[in-house]
Amino acid sequence: MLFSPSYQPLPFVLAAALGGILFDKLTATPAAFYPAIIFVTIILWFFFRRRSQYIAALCLLLICFAVFALRHHDYYYRFAENDIGNFAKHELYPAAVNGIVGEMPRYYPKPPDETGAVFESSDRTNLTLFVQQLRSGSGWIPVSGKISVTINGDLRHLRVGDTVQIFGRMRQPAQPQNPGDHNYADMLRGLRIRAVLFCTNENAVTVLKTGTGTLTAALKRLLETVRRQGLANLEHRLSPQTLPLAEGMIFGVRQSVDEELTQGLLETGTMHILAISGLHIALVGAITAFFLRLLNVSRKTAAVFIIICVFLYLFVTDVRTPAIRATALITFYGIAVLANRQTNFVNLLSATALL
Repeated sequence: MLFSPSYQPLPFVLAAALGGILFDKLTATPAAFYPAIIFVTIILWFFFRRRSQYIAALCLLLICFAVFALRHHDYYYRFAENDIGNFAKHELYPAAVNGIVGEMPRYYPKPPDETGAVFESSDRTNLTLFVQQLRSGSGWIPVSGKISVTINGDLRHLRVGDTVQIFGRMRQPAQPQNPGDHNYADMLRGLRIRAVLFCTNENAVTVLKTGTGTLTAALKRLLETVRRQGLANLEHRLSPQTLPLAEGMIFGVRQSVDEELTQGLLETGTMHILAISGLHIALVGAITAFFLRLLNVSRKTAAVFIIICVFLYLFVTDVRTPAIRATALITFYGIAVLANRQTNFVNLLSATALL
């Protein structure tokens, strides 16, 4: 038997969780179905928990199936009535919004001019906005949710937590036009974004308030400051030829990487070095462990420092799924060391996947 339920239970839990997520994604079952399943299965578990160990275990897995399906349904399908996505249409239309900048703006330099190009290209900035108000007639109405904003121009001066007013054209994310095309709308929906806003001029963006008073915003701005300082140090010390590669490898900022370098990385199979992933997190952990060993630090103390270092590195980068996955794996292993527990690699990977 490949897995032993007694010593490696988490792979079975993971299978049930993934089954629930896929079931809800493919069927869009009404949300009320899952609490009913959970309630009935709990009753069955109480009935069989002393009569049949295997049936009781299957009941627990079914509960896990329903819980993760309900969680997926709540995240993917359920939005507030005033969510900005409910106001977006299939076609572009003029819109004005007020909201809070939710992430460090991504700046894309103007690409080289191509011979015979029909449309003139320009530099642009992309950011995620937590929307608070939408212009309706001569007044403003309260809204919620997130919107992806693309602005022609350089708006790198905007900071996380800034309250801004933006005039542009809004619509629903475009659906794929051909079979096999990248489903951009589905990707954004996975981030709970159902509307996009386009601005042709950076003057359409006005900063209403700098920063916010919440603790979360203050922490985000602090981490953003560290990231910006790191990028500034790279720009000060590296040549223009090596700077884009260093920004991508260390901070995950790939907007300055030109098409020629990107194509070269794709052809050599090394494109992954520009995406903050398990490789980068593992290197941070390994380097930290190396210096701690030189200092003759105890194993438990080293585990604490390694967890802290990988978390700090995670939060000054993009906080993308591959990096979260690797950070969770190292954290679970560190917790096992602190608890004097023997680690099971299969359970460790399953716990990471569940998180």
